[in-house]
Amino acid sequence: MATRLSLLLLVLMMILAGPVTATEPEPGPTPEQPDLRSVANVDPTAEPGAAAAENPLEDIEPVPVPEPELEPELEPDPEPEGPAGILDRGDVVAFYGHPFSTGMGILGENSIEDNAERLRNLAAEYDQFNGDRGVVPGFHIIYATATREADVRILQRAKLMEYIRFAEENDFVIILDHQIGQHDVVSSVETMFEFLEYDSVHLAFDPEWSTDRPNEVIGSVTAEEVNEVQRSMQEYMVENDIDGRKMLLVHQFNWRMIKNRERVRADFERIDLVHNADGFGPPDDKRASWEYNVQATNIPLKGFKLFLPKSWRDGGYDDPLMTPEEVFSLEPRPVVIQYQ
Repeated sequence: MATRLSLLLLVLMMILAGPVTATEPEPGPTPEQPDLRSVANVDPTAEPGAAAAENPLEDIEPVPVPEPELEPELEPDPEPEGPAGILDRGDVVAFYGHPFSTGMGILGENSIEDNAERLRNLAAEYDQFNGDRGVVPGFHIIYATATREADVRILQRAKLMEYIRFAEENDFVIILDHQIGQHDVVSSVETMFEFLEYDSVHLAFDPEWSTDRPNEVIGSVTAEEVNEVQRSMQEYMVENDIDGRKMLLVHQFNWRMIKNRERVRADFERIDLVHNADGFGPPDDKRASWEYNVQATNIPLKGFKLFLPKSWRDGGYDDPLMTPEEVFSLEPRPVVIQYQ
């Protein structure tokens, strides 16, 4: 009886439990690929948005993203130091003289146009020997001529303006030269300041003629006068809004011509002071005169004048005439060359 009761209870339990079937286990994440959506990956004590305490991604190296290739930045061109001047562009080769005198230089022997053509060709010859620098042609004009009475005669303004207009239109240089005579050096040079308003115009003065006895004795100026001319010239340029730097040439072929030469300044910001080797003769003599001028290292910019042979003149010129290559072989190389 007990056995039958046990069997009945067992059958009853199987009926209530339903049919027995074989089932596959629910798929789940493998240890190698954890389910990132599981709360097991979130620290319940962390503030919302905080990173997981044991995030399996922390050990995964991020894939590097290459930086975009940028064009290299170009270095800007260096700004020029100080105001610009004609000598920044190149050397100057000029014909010297007086427009109304065939005896004072080549400038009076030919028309403006003929001299300009010859100068362009001569400038091209010099340009072969000065490296990357250019050569600018020009007219070196005697503006004030010393007379035997130690006075000066001024060039006609109309004629001067012909040269200035040509220079302005053709990229030439004008150098106006004052011979001083018995007059004050500074005030004499100041009479040419008005022409500095033209870009082409630069100035010069000649100590040889700074005397009360022209053609009898070699004249002279002092270092203080040279410096005062520069100071006055610079002040005029500033006061009249004249841009850039201007050349000022001072000639010398004899020790008397510039007294206390070692005191000459060449540091005026708006002035390019050019120490010009004047005087004629054979090449050896001219080189000796050049070496004397070179000793004035306080005036580093140098000029050089050549005297063209004249069929009608007995001496008083360079014989033989130095070639452009020989002139540019001088040390230091001259930056202004004139032909008289």
